Amino acid sequence: MENRPVDPDMEFIARDGPHYRCTLCRTHRNEALEPMRHSKMLHHIQGKLHKDRTARERVKNRELELAQGSQIVSIDVIVNPPALNIFYQIQLAPAPVPTLLPAEYTATVLPPDTSDQLYCESDTMSLDPMVGTPLPPPPPPLDDPRFPTLEYQYNEVFSREFIGDIFEHEHHDYTLYPDIFSVPPSAGFFDALLADESTSAPAGDVPGPNSSRSSNPDWAPYPDRAHFLTHSLFNTPHVRFSVAQQKAILDWANEMGTPDVPSLHSLSKCEEKVKDAFGDSTRMYRTHTGNVYYLNSVDAMVQQDFSNPHIREHLQFYPEDVDNFSAEIWHGEKLVQGHNRKQLTPMVTYDSKTYFIDEVCELTDHSLFIPDMFLRRSGDMWARGHLLGQDALGLNSNSYVKNPERILKPLSEFRGTCLDIQPTYPNGIEIEGSEPQNALLPNPLRAQSNGRPIYSVPFIVFVDDVSGNKSKQWNKHWCSYLSDASLPRTQFNRRFNTRFMGTTQHASPLEMLHGINDNFSEAFDKMVVAWDSLENCEVLIRPYMLFFAADNPMQAEECSSTGLRSNVFCRTCKTGGSQEHKLSDEGYSELFQAHELRTAKDTIENIHQQFEIAFTSTAVNTLTTFQRNTGVKDSIAQPILERIIKRRQEIQKSNPGISMPEVTSQLRHEFAGISDGLIMNPLLSIDDPPYFIARNGQVPLGSSCKCNGRE
Repeated sequence: MENRPVDPDMEFIARDGPHYRCTLCRTHRNEALEPMRHSKMLHHIQGKLHKDRTARERVKNRELELAQGSQIVSIDVIVNPPALNIFYQIQLAPAPVPTLLPAEYTATVLPPDTSDQLYCESDTMSLDPMVGTPLPPPPPPLDDPRFPTLEYQYNEVFSREFIGDIFEHEHHDYTLYPDIFSVPPSAGFFDALLADESTSAPAGDVPGPNSSRSSNPDWAPYPDRAHFLTHSLFNTPHVRFSVAQQKAILDWANEMGTPDVPSLHSLSKCEEKVKDAFGDSTRMYRTHTGNVYYLNSVDAMVQQDFSNPHIREHLQFYPEDVDNFSAEIWHGEKLVQGHNRKQLTPMVTYDSKTYFIDEVCELTDHSLFIPDMFLRRSGDMWARGHLLGQDALGLNSNSYVKNPERILKPLSEFRGTCLDIQPTYPNGIEIEGSEPQNALLPNPLRAQSNGRPIYSVPFIVFVDDVSGNKSKQWNKHWCSYLSDASLPRTQFNRRFNTRFMGTTQHASPLEMLHGINDNFSEAFDKMVVAWDSLENCEVLIRPYMLFFAADNPMQAEECSSTGLRSNVFCRTCKTGGSQEHKLSDEGYSELFQAHELRTAKDTIENIHQQFEIAFTSTAVNTLTTFQRNTGVKDSIAQPILERIIKRRQEIQKSNPGISMPEVTSQLRHEFAGISDGLIMNPLLSIDDPPYFIARNGQVPLGSSCKCNGRE
């Protein structure tokens, strides 16, 4: 045994002249620490890192002493329940201690495991690091009355409220039931739990006490109810379990004597069957530059929302006209005024009759009415549309004139659909000013629905950059998320209602938005078939993008705008001017006024003009000046424009005598194929003009320009 200093805190501290040096601790570069004064050294040895390293070093030294001396060590455990203190004593001979363990039990001391630096910081528990960890005792007899047998039966009546609690509550209080741990686990329980995953067999693969079972067709594609519950638990969206945690749960259930505990192997096989049955909604996209990214399908998102009763009961499919306030998405002017009426829910069921937009309906006063949208007002369903009046000359009884004024009619005044009034007009009716055809023809969506309800579901699209690292080093990824705008504000921002769309490290945000736009367009046109858990019927869903949420730089990129650094800085209107004009009294006051609104058509024409400048201009800065003066700069078109300008410079350098028309002709020939791919912002090509991205993004509070995207 080596002689140690009297003060154990100074065991690894050496004198270095008037200072002290720690011989144990190292810097992050694995260099020795600099000498310290006495006061600073006292502060150092009281630190947690130094104490941890000292404890580990003492354990190593003690192991060497035990190995060299070959001494037999036994352990006595004295538990003081009121203070929850555990004392370990090392003795050369056993001594009787009060215990509930069997008389024939002999504890075995294992050397402490120093591979995992785990320390208890509780003030009420003190563990001596120089003592090993005893193995747990064997379990007592099962007939011991002091230890009741606890079982959880998987075949009990399943409560739907249990799954509801998982989704409804984001914060859980976990209270340990004391009797659960009254039965000590077997010695092999922790061995299997702490075994290396790469070398040991998966925990839970060893059959439990009642693991033999046959498949139950009522729970297909799951083998039985136990697999369904366990798979649902391990795949809860906002509570993720690692493989080690899954092993621990299954092993714990087996040790508790729970019947029909599935194994990890059977759960993985079951998950493969579920994927084969329901398919994989993730889709791959490839950009014109060769970048590959993946997106989750919006079809699966709306199907999950409609099949979940806790989400379905909150969905709102119609705009609501309210007075003097706006609290929800469906209170907004865009929806209530019907700026995007083609995207709104096209039908409504009232009094066991289904009415569609753009169909002739009969009112209770026998007048004809054509609704163009449905909305809620004062708690009732209303329709906005046009009345039909007969020809004033009365020459043709089947000829009607559409009143240009839009009016609101409650559905309580509706009497019949276009199918109901067709027998009254066997020859049909014609509307002046429209195509000469029978106006009583039903909406094509009626035939596509085949009696199923059709709902339009708006989504809020969010795209921004995030870091892919947990450390402070920035590793940019572009991520996209969706929020169901048909939910109340208290619901759609909750964690499980924020849907992950995709992420990419290589593709640009507009390239990813091109795939998102295609995803929504396809789902809207084909309509998604879903099960309505509230109405217990099959429905058709038309998801669409309502507006885009992002910060100022991201909004500018989505609008193909140069941002605040250009002369015409507003992404919604054309306010601005030169620096001299904006600094003048007149120019400064104009910054607080709304100017001519930007349109998708004007922005597309502006980008085409930039391509002409790249093909024909000789000056390098001509394109930059044009972009600053117009405020339009597209992140998709910009790399192509730079390639054209660079190629023109290469041609002129290799052949100085070539004329400018010849250079332009050669450039057009080389870049003739660019029109086949994506050459500009895909959001500019959306058909509906009011949908223009510049008017479908938020305007920050305090913005100097007061256009706010309004007409």
